[in-house]
Amino acid sequence: MASSGKPSSATRRARRDCEICKDLKDAHSIDDLSDESFPAAAYRLEECGSLRRCPLCHRFYLLTSESDPHHYMSSESSLRPINKTQALRELANMSPKRAKRWMNALDADAEAAELIKKINSDKAAEAAATMAALHVQRKKWGEFRALLRHKNPAVRNAAIEAVERSLEKAPAKVIDAVAGLLADEDCLRAGHAAFSETVYGTKISPLITTLVECFDHDDAKVRALAVDLVIHHLDLGSGYYIDDTGSGSYRTPPPFKFGKSTEAICASLPGLVEHILEPRPARWADIPSYPRSSRARDFPDELNTRIGASEVLRTLINQGKSSKARVRDALAARRPQLLEMLRQDKATGLDSEVYLFLSEVAHEDDG
Repeated sequence: MASSGKPSSATRRARRDCEICKDLKDAHSIDDLSDESFPAAAYRLEECGSLRRCPLCHRFYLLTSESDPHHYMSSESSLRPINKTQALRELANMSPKRAKRWMNALDADAEAAELIKKINSDKAAEAAATMAALHVQRKKWGEFRALLRHKNPAVRNAAIEAVERSLEKAPAKVIDAVAGLLADEDCLRAGHAAFSETVYGTKISPLITTLVECFDHDDAKVRALAVDLVIHHLDLGSGYYIDDTGSGSYRTPPPFKFGKSTEAICASLPGLVEHILEPRPARWADIPSYPRSSRARDFPDELNTRIGASEVLRTLINQGKSSKARVRDALAARRPQLLEMLRQDKATGLDSEVYLFLSEVAHEDDG
């Protein structure tokens, strides 16, 4: 039998009489920069990430901290009691190994059954956010995609946000489903943000493959979003990067490598060549999202699919001899068009390295 989500009278009575929780009924806040401390009972709670749990009656609490912008450290910490649904949300966003023990104690399956009932209520977004996080954690991708197709945009947005920082690790069908929502005005911002996220030490190749396919989308806004995101991921601009030891520095990163996605990207070479020769407009206009690439921010009206294709080709050229040879072969078939484009000086938007490579291919047999 599914839980109602509310503690029984016996449970409420046990918590009221609990020697630990009776001193933690209300939220407590302390100044971290002073000698303040929580009630002594708070330090008897079990810990799991930001969650706390009473070892006697199993009531949940949430510990949160607010950062002081002047000191770059926590300035205030708060501890407040939360219900099972809120605890489930916190656990759903943890690693499966870390959350497992408390998930079992929480009867997560029963709580999840209650969330399903709320998907079509006025609490749809909150319920969907927790359900989506659970699906991602448990890798139940079929159920997750169902949330992406839900009629309520609040549910779709909540689902996208749940996979935002792990989209590159999701199956191709999920990545494609999120890309499909770039044409959905209600979910465009969330989809753009999900594709924008980069996590140090992870591969983003699957995202690039899907974004390149968006260059052919009928909606100019989707093309603009795709071009912006491709440049955002592949541009070699300098920035602040953190290495494996945790040390950070301002530098230009090494050229991005497509890795296992090289074959998929190379398969799209004919289409990329078409976008080089006959770019499609992708103006950043009337898009309710902040552009992630400097190109989209500085030249929003000049954005087109050639610029995105140029970034992909530049990366392929830098992959090594094999990738460079395949790019050369794909371009050689369109040598007359290449010569015409260069002769008429219509190569605006190309990366300088790609421009020189095109010139070399176009004039290979002239000598």
